[in-house]
Amino acid sequence: MRLALSSLSPDDLVVFDLDNTVLEPKQTLGSDQWWGALVQKNLASGMNEDQAIDAAITDWMKVQKETKVQAVEMDTPSLISNLQKKMIPSFALTARPQEVKNITLLQLRSLKIQFSKVIFLGPKQSKGEVLAEFVKRMSKKPRRIIFIDDKVKHVQSVENAFKKSNITNINYRYGAADPKVKNYNQRIADIEWSYFIHYGILLTDQQAATIKNKGFILHEL
Repeated sequence: MRLALSSLSPDDLVVFDLDNTVLEPKQTLGSDQWWGALVQKNLASGMNEDQAIDAAITDWMKVQKETKVQAVEMDTPSLISNLQKKMIPSFALTARPQEVKNITLLQLRSLKIQFSKVIFLGPKQSKGEVLAEFVKRMSKKPRRIIFIDDKVKHVQSVENAFKKSNITNINYRYGAADPKVKNYNQRIADIEWSYFIHYGILLTDQQAATIKNKGFILHEL
């Protein structure tokens, strides 16, 4: 993140993704990779894509109401704060739905991050199209747009949206959360989900691993 945010000026506009870029839950449950696995599970059960996404969002939002979050990189909050002190415009563009706006702002505040604007577009819209429309409406256009997101599809959508623009567009596919995505453990997620649904408890990954290793029997949903 420090590399992506170097050599900026007040004429630039910095746009951040949130999940797996700025913040993440403190446990596997509620993470972006858990949500993605849930979508795939729903598709495998026979749901169409819209149904699978909507059902996954419903479960994901239940966890977001309770989970604590942490910065993906420890110094990201201070880097964002430094941008604001230097009067460099920055905001968040997230695929989170509008329904979790208040929860998201509280999560950001817990990390001492307060963007001037957070755009919630939901998981079905194009970030490139939404960002291009936002910039089009700006009274003062930026010299450059720096876009940071962990998903290749979002980076590509922004790149495509600004191909014919006279605004320089610099896109970063951010990978600090890649090891956690790669090492996603479905069994740990299932244990955490079962405890959460039955007891309203959010286990840490370490607690879930202990249950898994001791072979405790959980009621499977």
